Amino acid sequence: MQQALTSIAYTVAYSGVVSQGCATDSNARSIEFAYTTDREDKRTTYAYGVASILTRRLAAISTKVGSQYVRRYQQDAPNFDM
Repeated sequence: MQQALTSIAYTVAYSGVVSQGCATDSNARSIEFAYTTDREDKRTTYAYGVASILTRRLAAISTKVGSQYVRRYQQDAPNFDM
């Protein structure tokens, strides 16, 4: 069985736009994502016969302006019912 490699976003940086491309300066904004590796409800999905195992869970999201953290959102409960 072949296993798919998945991409996980850890940081997204963004700021103003100039005519020649994107400019980032000392006030650039960014979003950071933190993941757990102890997901209890691992599941396997398939795309075109290739397995993809979900082993991580989003634990927190942090926002920054420059090097200063502005806000953090965190999932405190490991499991919740919907």
